[in-house]
Amino acid sequence: LKNPNFFKSVDIVARCNPIQKLRIVESLKRAGELVVVTGDGVNDVPALKAADIGVAMGLRGTRSAREVSSIILTDDNFSTIVNAIREGKQLFENLRMSFKYLLLIHIPFVLTAAIIPLLGYPLLYLPIHVVWLELIIHPTALFAFQQDAKQGPRRQELTTRKSFFNRSDLVIILGIGLGLTIILVLFYISAVAEGQDVAHGRAKAMALLSFWSAGIVVALTRGRTITAKLIIVITSLMTIVLIQSSLMDKILHLTPLHFMDWAKVCAIVLCFVIGLKISRSSI
Repeated sequence: LKNPNFFKSVDIVARCNPIQKLRIVESLKRAGELVVVTGDGVNDVPALKAADIGVAMGLRGTRSAREVSSIILTDDNFSTIVNAIREGKQLFENLRMSFKYLLLIHIPFVLTAAIIPLLGYPLLYLPIHVVWLELIIHPTALFAFQQDAKQGPRRQELTTRKSFFNRSDLVIILGIGLGLTIILVLFYISAVAEGQDVAHGRAKAMALLSFWSAGIVVALTRGRTITAKLIIVITSLMTIVLIQSSLMDKILHLTPLHFMDWAKVCAIVLCFVIGLKISRSSI
């Protein structure tokens, strides 16, 4: 039991007494394993207490076993443990996708809001535009990534992570965020330099950011849930209506976009979505 490699060749250890169970747990922990112990009797108490996670039977388990355990199964069904682990991993993945979305949308949003005035150009986002984007961002972050264990990725795709984002995740998020920031800045500056009014440049930037929000949802969720599909459709349609509507010109300080403007926006978003999906599948 003192040899950490002992259990690599052992699948079952039978007829153990309480001390032997405890030693097995301690040996596995020394080997760097995450140890979960299930039990229902007094003889399981030392191992339950020493394990990283102790799971006691709620119906037939003794009081001492329940008191030292981290989790109590009310139905005494071992499959409940498997389902709970899967749901926990899916919840973690939902939170991770939500935070990834917030970073991917806020990096170009915040950077362009700061960079463009520093370059001497008029403000890109007026208060009404900030409200518009936040009305898209917050509902999307809250509802678009709420997949349950049945709707989410397959069992083998739900890997255990020690942190929200590893180095590859951060490089991808920063790379895509900075790339979109550069394109947004060029979009706006080119519109102003070509003699078009500031409202036209703002309209191009708002269309790009709004469509990018929907594109992130496509890349991260693949449209698995009805909520994600609704958010993608509503965001896209709302963006087109608000920008192209002549009734909203004075309120939003935007001018309708031409067909080529929309084509450029869609092409840029599509390229970033494909890049995000490829990078996501490779990490």
